[in-house]
Amino acid sequence: MFEFDLEILKIIQNLRTDTLNKLFEFITIIGEETPMILLIAILYFAVNKIYAQKLFFLMPITRE
Repeated sequence: MFEFDLEILKIIQNLRTDTLNKLFEFITIIGEETPMILLIAILYFAVNKIYAQKLFFLMPITRE
């Protein structure tokens, strides 16, 4: 990492609050498989089937 990158990480680390911690924890949980599948199911049945199918087939590609 570059020195500049480390400085940015240190600044972000100093911004810790309970609210931001909960927000980022929520974002992390949303990225897991189960919430994604639930979201895709809701999209499929309630919004747009084609869009939900595209997300479903893209999900394995975007995972690590």
